[in-house]
Amino acid sequence: MRSLIFLTLLALISSTLALVIQVNTKKGMIHINETFFDAPSSDCPNEEPNKCPYRRACYCRPPMHTYMRLKGYFYSPEHNRCFKSENMDVKGCNTFKKWQECFSKCVYGKRPGMKKTDSRKKKI
Repeated sequence: MRSLIFLTLLALISSTLALVIQVNTKKGMIHINETFFDAPSSDCPNEEPNKCPYRRACYCRPPMHTYMRLKGYFYSPEHNRCFKSENMDVKGCNTFKKWQECFSKCVYGKRPGMKKTDSRKKKI
């Protein structure tokens, strides 16, 4: 009898956990870890987006505002993806009006990264 009660309780707990996980991921909300936006503030002149350095602009923290309801896209270095946001300031180094623009400039394989040293160089 005790094993039946234990199994019933275990099934209840596991179904509750599965429901909580499903509810949290259902809306597609993500939480952005700001430590991945590691470009120095000197490389992110958000008030003058024409002066953003090409390679580091994708690592600037996008300027978010809660009072503006402008739609735009920003790149997340943590996820290597472009995400849509509905409360963005359209001025900034890591802000884009179109998803295609964000993807072509920032996603790995599409933008030139920092030069890597090749450790397999031939020795003469």
